[in-house]
Amino acid sequence: MIKISIIIPVYNVEKYIEECLESVVGQKCSAKLECILVDDCGKDNSVAIAEQFINNYSGPIQFKMLHHERNKGLSAARNTGIREAQGEYVYFLDSDDKLYDDESIARLVSLADKYPDAEIVQGNTTPILEYAEGMLPEYSNDREWIREAMCTLKIPDSACNRLVKKDFILKNNLFFVEGYLQEDTIWIYQLHKYISSIAFCFKYSYWYRYNPESIMRGMSDLREAKSFARLFNYVLDDLLKCDKIEPYEIKYLVWNARRVYGYVGRREAIKMLATQNNWRFNIVVDCSKGLSRIRPMWLRKCILSIIRICILEPNIKRLCNKDVLMKNYVNIDFSQPV
Repeated sequence: MIKISIIIPVYNVEKYIEECLESVVGQKCSAKLECILVDDCGKDNSVAIAEQFINNYSGPIQFKMLHHERNKGLSAARNTGIREAQGEYVYFLDSDDKLYDDESIARLVSLADKYPDAEIVQGNTTPILEYAEGMLPEYSNDREWIREAMCTLKIPDSACNRLVKKDFILKNNLFFVEGYLQEDTIWIYQLHKYISSIAFCFKYSYWYRYNPESIMRGMSDLREAKSFARLFNYVLDDLLKCDKIEPYEIKYLVWNARRVYGYVGRREAIKMLATQNNWRFNIVVDCSKGLSRIRPMWLRKCILSIIRICILEPNIKRLCNKDVLMKNYVNIDFSQPV
């Protein structure tokens, strides 16, 4: 049986794809591995380079190259990989990053074997999303602690560098929501509702590359602000459907709203940053703190709706209108992809 399915979406990474694949084939791991590459119809030679690499490879890792008919985005590419995966666990690796060293997967597999109930085995990433031994337990099945840690970002909010049981994904329909740029953030929000156990590897297993040509790095302030506005709306709509809203979920909602303000106000509107001089946003923060202490759930939901309709949405649009860089984008359609 294949133990690990490594899923690598490929899109405009001709500078990095070979180094990424070299880090995969260099793994010293006794578990059976497969590597699924998903061609998301980029415009460079990434796929040709990857196919040549695979054709020249002879070793124990099973490679598959899947092709989209058109560009569908990172979420769709990962979903394609999940559906094709034969492994007990899936592992997402971005094609402009690489595994840290030849023991990266082995370290995670060792923890998966040690804690077979863990639905996720989280790796450590350099030079970002790092955590030190002692900051987190090696293993936890405290569901409420895990959920709060995810919503307050004590646990990294990246989909990469973690073993995730495929059965756990399929059972809870935890596919990536397509059409959003913050696909990792939404996916982590989805995970927090179902996860009950997790293990942490404190040694590095993933090397993150700062790629100035990536989709996220090349995004305009406006586009990123609009994307987080849609994400905020997605989370709020979901919370209003829940029977119970936890205080840490409200904190997560406020964090998403902060991101909208942060990106909108990055330049000309810097004086209006939420954490400093934006009195409207500070009202939301104060309300959210008090909201977590309100017992009747119907009243929490009513106040959440009022916060969105009367404060957050109008103020987000107002900020966009204030910013000189965004003067042509007075209205944000929260329902449409950016």
